[in-house]
Amino acid sequence: MGCIVSASWETLKVWDAESGETIATLEGHRNIVTSAAFSPDGTHIVSASDDGE
Repeated sequence: MGCIVSASWETLKVWDAESGETIATLEGHRNIVTSAAFSPDGTHIVSASDDGE
C-alpha cells in the first residue's frame, strides 16, 4: 500500500494513495505545520511547524 502524508494547520494526515481514504490523523503541534515527509525507509514521519517545538 502506498501512502501520502499531508500537513495542515495543527495536524498531519496519512492517506492511502490508491483509495484516497484517510488512514490516520496525527496531532501534537500547536501552530501551523510547515512541512511533513516520510523517512527514506518509509517507517517514520517527520514534521516541522512554527510552534518552536
